Amino acid sequence: IYENELLTHKHAERQALFERLLPAHQGQTLAGDPATPALYRLVGALKREGHDVEQVVRDAIAQRELDSADSIAVVLHYRITEKVGPPPPKDITFTRTRYIDEVPAGDTAEHDYLRRLAEVMDQRVDELGVRQIHHPEPWALRYLGDIPDDPLQRLTWSDRAGRVAAYREQYAVTSADDAIGEAPGRSAVEQRAAWEESYVALGRPAAHEDVARLSDGELLLAIDLYRRIQLGMPPDVSDRLATTSALAREYETHAALDRARGEIDTAEREERIAARLSQRAEILEEIHSVRHRAEADTTEQRHKANIAHLEYTRRHPTAKIEEKQADHTQHRRVITTKDALHRARQVTRDLDAQRHLQQDQEQQRAEEHQHHRQHDLNTEHGYSL
Repeated sequence: IYENELLTHKHAERQALFERLLPAHQGQTLAGDPATPALYRLVGALKREGHDVEQVVRDAIAQRELDSADSIAVVLHYRITEKVGPPPPKDITFTRTRYIDEVPAGDTAEHDYLRRLAEVMDQRVDELGVRQIHHPEPWALRYLGDIPDDPLQRLTWSDRAGRVAAYREQYAVTSADDAIGEAPGRSAVEQRAAWEESYVALGRPAAHEDVARLSDGELLLAIDLYRRIQLGMPPDVSDRLATTSALAREYETHAALDRARGEIDTAEREERIAARLSQRAEILEEIHSVRHRAEADTTEQRHKANIAHLEYTRRHPTAKIEEKQADHTQHRRVITTKDALHRARQVTRDLDAQRHLQQDQEQQRAEEHQHHRQHDLNTEHGYSL
């Protein structure tokens, strides 16, 4: 409820931004476009990441004319996503934030309602932290370590655990060992912000102690190894898939309503857009499923790279690891959907070949084990083969 109410307030601000930057007739078209909420969410994500949102939008509008676009929102969303690229790395310093601090200033009934909701949510975070102190779950002990005896350290532990537990409760994360799961896409603005805060709250858990003994070169090697693995994967299209699928459903719904109202021309245009979006979503789904499978097969390398990044950033807070990451990102951004699909199918063949090889090796080991076991039995009974 809190997220929806806050997003409604923020969408009004973003609508005003686009109305100010677009010609009047395009602003009116955008306001009625089913894809506009997704565009607003993207703008919200960019603002959280520290981008100059107004300049980003200006650049996207100026890139080419928009009057010929079937959907101004879809075109602007694509231009902005391609220009800005994936989200940058986050600072790893944990600072307890409260929902009440995110409520915009104001004295209307809406603002009072938001403040009351925020206070309830802050109280819930505190309660969940205290609950973990008394009944810690496996994920809390794994990532945060044992509960400290020192009162101040205990309070910090509770704050961290409460933030993570609140994320798990809000977004239905049920794994006993994996605290917060994979990062959500950029289009899920509020969830991604909550995930990033929870990820930072996990800090440097006990499982990271071994990496603290590594040299800087070894840390960078671990980070670079997983980047090289990523280069062989299809690109991450989870955000595009979610947005494209949602837009297809939006246009299908609007088309059905307009057809029922007798607005046939508008309905047919919306049906054409929905069909193109659905076709694109099918391609993105294939790419996404292959990447998901590849990521599952490289979980250990990803985990090592993540904790190596945390450790290196802790040692060198001003180091620019992200510059290398930006070079890598730039390389990935030029990949077209067609190229990505080709890569996904190649990765599928490679994974299948690797799986068959592993099965053959396991079967060979089993046969060798059975052979040695039979040999031992024969020797024990005095037989000779």
